[in-house]
Order: sequence, then structure tokens, then C-alpha cells
Amino acid sequence: MSEPRRIIVGMTGATGTIIAVRVLQMLRDAGVETHLVMSKWAVRTLLHETPYRPEDVERLAARVYAAGKDPGRVMAAQSAKLLPDVLAFYRSSGVSEGFLSGVRRAFTLNELALTRYFPGLVLVSALLYGVLLVYPFGALAGLRSRDLSESPFSRFSTPIWAAALFVPAGAAAALAGEPWRAPAVDILLPLIVLFFLRGLAIIRALLDQARAGCVGQALIFALVLLTPFPVIVALGGLFDEFLNFRGRLARRDTDHD
Repeated sequence: MSEPRRIIVGMTGATGTIIAVRVLQMLRDAGVETHLVMSKWAVRTLLHETPYRPEDVERLAARVYAAGKDPGRVMAAQSAKLLPDVLAFYRSSGVSEGFLSGVRRAFTLNELALTRYFPGLVLVSALLYGVLLVYPFGALAGLRSRDLSESPFSRFSTPIWAAALFVPAGAAAALAGEPWRAPAVDILLPLIVLFFLRGLAIIRALLDQARAGCVGQALIFALVLLTPFPVIVALGGLFDEFLNFRGRLARRDTDHD
């Protein structure tokens, strides 16, 4: 079995970027495995001289290395390469074209979020993980004197306009054309964070009722930050606007008393 042919392609920012794009296209068509290194100045030249976006060029290569640029764009390009295989798998399973269209939209939104918001997503995730994991252990160590069950966070709620805005923004992000998709995602992301926090507040209320210990709370909060639980928690926060989970829980406790 012969070794695959591999070539490293470097784009440094000099003029004539279109030549590098054409080389990548020809090597891909010839079955050559290309490894692309593209500097931040190459990205600027590419946008200035050609109609291609950086993610378009990154899809032409088998491997892409982040050299002086946001790694979110590299992750988005690698994620986009998985789309044909994912679609082929679902198509072989006999799913409908409507479902496949939904998968394509999900990949598009994922690519947009990684490309534009990767540093912010990492920062927010690290902050939430640190706070939710350290807080119960700090309370266990006696850093807070009052009872853990007295938590104002368990009563956290979102304004009604957040739920009202979520529906049209979500529809625009999923169904609208390219000019409207990016602004819709800009609106959706802070709303999703708000509903995620509301979902965490519901979990905290349940833990307070169950009188869970500090270690149990730490484990639960660490677990909900692992994929795919953040999506489920955010959906729970959204539906709480209409179903009022904590209100039902309080009424049930009152009836039992």
C-alpha cells in the first residue's frame, strides 16, 4: 500500500493569493493531501484580492493549522468538512429531505458561531465552569456562613421580551438568507445565555428542595456544562417562561403542607 502524497502549502500574505487558491484546488482534484498554513496577513490579502473567504480556502485543504489567527475559523472549516459524511449517513438511514435541510442549517449556524464567537464562547464557558464548580466547594469549606438553600439565584428569571424576541430571531437564523442570518445569530447568542442561566436557576431550585449537599451540587453543575446538556438546560429556561416549572414546584409543596 503506497503512502498518500502530501504537500504543505503556505500562504504568507504576499500578493497573488489567487494563485495559492488555484494550487489548492488543483491538488485537491489530483488527490493530493494538502496541509495549509495561512497567516493573518494572508487572510487580509485573500479578502482584498479575491472573492473567497478564509473558510472557503480552508475547506480545500485536508489539514489547516492556525498561524496567527482565530482558531475558531479553523474549527469551523474542519466541522464543515464533516457535513457530506453526516448527510450521507442520514440519507442512507432513509430520513426525509426536510430533516437533511435542518442538519445543513445546524452546521451553517455552528460554523458561523465558531468563526465569529469562538473566543467569547470559550471565555464564557470557562467562567461558568469555574464559578459553578468552585462556589459549592467554597461553601463546603466554610467560606459562606449562611445556609446554601437560601439562594437568590434559584429565583433568577428572564424578561418576557427575551422569549418574544427568541422566536423571530431563531426563525431568521434558520430560514432567512445570508444578509439576515448573521444579525439574527448576534441576537440569539445573548438570549441563549440568558435562558441557560434561567435553566441553571431551575436546577438550583430543585437542588435546594432536595437539600443536596455541596459535593452533589458541584457534580450536577459540572455535568450540565458537558455537551449536549447546555442545550437542554437552555431549552428548559425558555420553556419555563410558559410552563413555570418553579411555580408548579412551589404550589406542589404548598399542597403537601
